[in-house]
Amino acid sequence: MLVVACIKQVPDTTQVKIDPNTGTLIREGVPFIMNPFDTHALEESLRLKDKYGFHVAVISMGPPNTVVTLKKALAVGADQAILLSDRAFGGADTLATSRVLAEAITKLNQQEEVAIVIAASRRLTATRPRLGPALPAG
Repeated sequence: MLVVACIKQVPDTTQVKIDPNTGTLIREGVPFIMNPFDTHALEESLRLKDKYGFHVAVISMGPPNTVVTLKKALAVGADQAILLSDRAFGGADTLATSRVLAEAITKLNQQEEVAIVIAASRRLTATRPRLGPALPAG
């Protein structure tokens, strides 16, 4: 059986700079990290793996450089990492993101029964939880 942890790569907020002219985030040179709240989802997935023998898959929707964050999840014990990356996903809102993730999780379930999906309660780049509750609607 499979535990799926949804993770997101976010800018390291300790090193974020804002363009004073445009008020937008300057992404160049800013390192990216796993959303700290998603580390809880990954840690709980790994606990379930240790306790019950589940396999752990991490899944993320983002740009190609998200592979770095997924490799870190594999390094700490995840068995599988899936990156959903396409220019068409750029600027996706919560509903679109949840639909893409839900479809990918459905396909995973065809390969191995998904016992549970764990998503963080929040992320650094948003103020309210959205993805977890939206996944079933996807």
